[in-house]
Amino acid sequence: MKLSLRISVACLTLLAHGLVSTVVAQQIQKSDLFVAGEGGYGRYHIPGIAVTARGTVLAWCEARRNAGSDWDDIDILLRRSTDSGVTWSPAQRIVEVSGDKQKNPFALKLKSTDPTTVTYNNPVLIADRDGTVHMLFCLEYMRCFYQRSVDDGLTWSRPVEITQTFETFRDTYDWKVLATGPNHGIQLTTSHKHAGRLIVPVWLSTGTGGNAHRPSVTATIYSDDGGKTWQAGDVAVPCTEEFINPNETVAIELADDRVLLNVRNESLAHRRILVSSRDGATGWTVPAFHPDLLEPICMGGTVRYRHADKNLLLFSHPENLSRADGKEVAGRSRDRRNLSVLVSSDEGKSWSVARSIEAGWSAYSDINVASDGTILCFYGRGEKSSFSGDRLTMARFDAQWLLGAGDEPVPESEPERMETDICVFGGTSGGVIAAVQAARMGKRVVLVEPGGHLGGMTSGGLSAVDIGDPRSVGGLAREYFTRLVSHYGKQLQWDQPFRSKGGPATGGAYSIEPNVAEQVFNEMASEAGVLVLLHGRLAAVELNKQRIESIGLSRAHAKLSDITLRARVYVDTTYEGDLMAAAGVDYTLTREANATYGEQYNGIHYAEKYRPRSKHLMPGSNGRVKGGQGVWDRDFPLDPYVRRGDLTSGLLPLVSEGAPGSPGEAAPGNMAYCFRLCLSTAEDRKPIEPPAGYDPNQYELVVRFIEACLANGDHMDLRWFSKHDPLPNQKWDFNTATFGGNLPGGPRPEVAHHSAPSVSVPWPQRVDGFGCWEWPEAGYERRADILKEIENYHRGLLHFLATDSRVPETVRKDMQRFGLPADEFPDTDGWPHQLYIREGRRMVSDLVMTEHHTFGRTVAKHSIGLGSYGTDVHEIRRIVKDGVVTREGKVAGGRGGFGPYRIAFEAIIPKASQCENLLVTFALSASHSAFASIRMEPVFMITSQSAATAAALAIDHNIAVQNIDYQKLRQRLLMDRQVLEWSPN
Repeated sequence: MKLSLRISVACLTLLAHGLVSTVVAQQIQKSDLFVAGEGGYGRYHIPGIAVTARGTVLAWCEARRNAGSDWDDIDILLRRSTDSGVTWSPAQRIVEVSGDKQKNPFALKLKSTDPTTVTYNNPVLIADRDGTVHMLFCLEYMRCFYQRSVDDGLTWSRPVEITQTFETFRDTYDWKVLATGPNHGIQLTTSHKHAGRLIVPVWLSTGTGGNAHRPSVTATIYSDDGGKTWQAGDVAVPCTEEFINPNETVAIELADDRVLLNVRNESLAHRRILVSSRDGATGWTVPAFHPDLLEPICMGGTVRYRHADKNLLLFSHPENLSRADGKEVAGRSRDRRNLSVLVSSDEGKSWSVARSIEAGWSAYSDINVASDGTILCFYGRGEKSSFSGDRLTMARFDAQWLLGAGDEPVPESEPERMETDICVFGGTSGGVIAAVQAARMGKRVVLVEPGGHLGGMTSGGLSAVDIGDPRSVGGLAREYFTRLVSHYGKQLQWDQPFRSKGGPATGGAYSIEPNVAEQVFNEMASEAGVLVLLHGRLAAVELNKQRIESIGLSRAHAKLSDITLRARVYVDTTYEGDLMAAAGVDYTLTREANATYGEQYNGIHYAEKYRPRSKHLMPGSNGRVKGGQGVWDRDFPLDPYVRRGDLTSGLLPLVSEGAPGSPGEAAPGNMAYCFRLCLSTAEDRKPIEPPAGYDPNQYELVVRFIEACLANGDHMDLRWFSKHDPLPNQKWDFNTATFGGNLPGGPRPEVAHHSAPSVSVPWPQRVDGFGCWEWPEAGYERRADILKEIENYHRGLLHFLATDSRVPETVRKDMQRFGLPADEFPDTDGWPHQLYIREGRRMVSDLVMTEHHTFGRTVAKHSIGLGSYGTDVHEIRRIVKDGVVTREGKVAGGRGGFGPYRIAFEAIIPKASQCENLLVTFALSASHSAFASIRMEPVFMITSQSAATAAALAIDHNIAVQNIDYQKLRQRLLMDRQVLEWSPN
C-alpha cells in the first residue's frame, strides 16, 4: 500500500500506553491459551484482549460446554499476563448473575437454544486510563450487565443490569435480541471533546431469522461517568437491501477525533462496512463498503499502533473470499482462513495486508498492543473447517516482523472475481465524477485507481485550477467546485466570466487545499455508493472481438489480492490512456504536422514570445510586463555548454540533445511534467530536504539564467522561479516557470552523452527529463522511478534556491520562508503523490478534435460539454538552437478570440471496429494543439460525466457506445445540468 509500511529497521522504538520500550525480536511466537476439550468445555470462541493501565494483558473468551453454538451453555473465562503475553495465569470464570435466568423466547421459538442451559455471551472489556477495567456482557442475548475490576482482573464487582439502556433503541428498532461488541471497547483520548467517554459497539436483532440473530443492525452505547450509567447512541448501520445484517463491530478513535466503526455484515459486496461519528454515538456518516477490507463474514479486531513518527491502524481478519468446495454465493459465508493483519497509515482511508498470521483455518480475532510495544493477536484456529477453530491462540510479534523484516511470506491466493455494470479505470478527478454519475443513474460501479488516492491532479497539488470561463462549466464539475469552496464559507459566481483577481468569489476556484479537495472527492464517491478499489494496477485485458470482457488488476505490490473484474462498459479516465491502449485502440504520441489537420500550432513550434533575447521589460507589481508575460516565463540566450562557448565540452545538465527541426513538422514528444507543489509558511512546516546525492552543479544552467536576469537589471525574487498563489491556512500553490519545476525531455539517446573530463568541476550524471517522453508507455515500476527522478530534480532546485550563494539573497530569503505543509500528503511526507501528466497517449478515432474546433471554425454536432481555456502547451524540449538554450514546443495563447467551444461525443468513443464498450475521457481523440486547450481538469470532469451517462444508456439499451441515440444522451445531459452550447448570457 504505502512504501513507508515496507521498510526494515534494526529496531523500532514504540510508544504505547505512555510507556517507551524497545522491541528487538524479529519473529512470531504462538501459544494456545484455550484448547477445545480442555477444562470441561467443548469449544472456545469469541476471543478478546485488553491491556490495562498497569500493563497487565487480559485475554478472555466464551467457554462453550457442548457443541459450541451461540446458544450453548456458555461461561466467560479470563487469563492474565504480567509480562506482555509470555506467560499466563490459569483461566478464571469471571461472570455470574444471581436470580432468574429466563431463556430468550425468540431463541426458544426457533429451537436455537436448550431451555436447561445458561448463555452468557459477547463479553467486552475496556481498559480505563485510571486503572479500572470495565466489562459488559449479555445474558441470553436479551439482557446486558456491567461490572468492573480495580485490580487488573483479579476480582470483579457484582454485575449491575443496564438492559434499560437498550430500550431507547426501540423507537427506531424493535429488537428482541441484543449483543455487545464483542472484542474490546474504547475510551476516548484526553484531547477529545468527550474525553474519557467509554464506547461499546452493539448489535440488535428482531430475532426472526437464522439463529435468532437476523436481521440485525449496529449501534453504540456509551458512558460519560466511568461506567456508572450508560446511554444509547443512534443506529449506525441499519439493515437494508445493500447493507445486509450488520452485526459484530469494532471501534477505533481516529486522529481527527472521529470514531470509526468497522462492521461485519452479510452483504453481497463481501466488504466490511465503515461509518464514523464525531462523538462515537450520534451523527453517523452514510455507511460505505471499504474495497480493501474483504468480508468472508467473520469478526475482526482493530487497534492503533504507534512507532517512531508513524501512527498506524491495525486490523486482524481472515483475508479470504473463496471456499474449498467452490460454492461462492454472494452474501453467504466464505472459508475462514488466512488470518492476516492489515495496516493503514492514512487513518483508515486505505489498507494493505502487512502479514499473514495463520494461513490455514482461522476465525474470530482481537488485536492489541502490550505496554512494551509487542503486538498481540488473539484468535481462533484449527486443523479443519470450523466457524471457530479448535483452539484460541495468542500470537506475539513486533513491528519488524509485521512490516516485512521476517521470513514468512503472505500466502498466494487465486485472483478474486468481481462483476459490475460499469468499471471506471482511473481515480482521477474525471474518474470520480464518472463513477458518481453512473452510480446516480442506478448502475453498479467499480472505480479502480492504480495509486492510493482519489482526485488525480485536482487533489494532488493543482490548487490553482485553470477553469477557463466558469459559465461553461456545469453538471457534477460545478457541483464539485461549489462543494469545495463551501468548506471555506465561500460561494462561486458561476454566471460571471472569469476574472484573474478575487479567487473563488469570481469562479476561479483558486483556494483549493489538496486535503480538502480529496475529502470532497471521497465524500461524493461514498455518498453515491461507488465501490472504490485503490492500488489496482492494470495487468491484463481480456478481449472478445470488439468488446472488453474483463480486466485483470494486480495488487500484490500493496499486499492485496489480485482481482479479475468483469464489466459491461468501461470508462478510461487515466491521464495516460492505459486501458484504451491495452484494448488495442488506435492512439498517438506524436505531435502531428500542421499540414495533417490544417493547423497552426502543432508539430515543432517556436513561439516568438519565448524566443531567447537579451532585453526584457521590467515587470509591474504583479510580476508581469505589459502584455501579460510573467517574469517566470523569461528566455535569455544562455550558453548551453559545460565550458562556455566550447561545443566539445558537452551540454549542461537540463539541456537535451536533438536537432531543432523545422516549424510545423511532425515530431515526437509530450509536454513537460512536473509536481504542482503546495508549500507552507506556517510554523509547523516541514523542511524541504535535498535528494540523496544532491549536487549544486546540476543547476549551472539556472546560475546562467540568474546572471542574465541581473544583467538585464531585474530585481529578482522567488517569482522568477515560480509563480505562486496564496491558499487558505498559510499555504501556497507553486506553479512552473522557465526554470521552475518543469522538466522537459527528449528522446533517450542510444549512446552516452558527451563528458567533460578536462573541466575542474566533476559534473553530475545528466538529468534530461527523458522520463516525460517515456512515461506514457512505461510500466508501473518504471513510472515510479521516473516520478522519483523528477521529484529529486525539483527538491534539488528548491534547496539550491534556498541555500546556494550564487542565488540572489532576496530569492534565497524568499525561498527559505517555505516548507512542506504538515497536514498535506501524509504518506509522502508533504510532497505530492501525483505527477502532473499534462499529456499522454491521445486516441485516434473517427473524429479528431483539432484547432478548427477549439478556434470555432468547425462546430461539433454532438456536444457533450464545452471547453474554454486557451491553447496552453508547456515546453516539450530544452535544446540548442542558434547556439543558445531554447524552449521548443511551448505555446501559451488564446484561440483567436473565440469563446467556449463544443466537444464532440465522437471524440470520446473509439472506432466501432476496435472497441464498442469503452469510452475515453482524458486521452480522448484530439490533435496535440487542440488537446492543449481541452486537457484542463474541469473539462476532464465534464467529458467524464458525459461518458458515464453514455455508458449507462448503452447498458439500458444493450447497445454499443457508438450506437447511442444522441438525442437521448443530450436529454439526460441537460437534465443533469451539463452545459452543451455556448451563450454568454
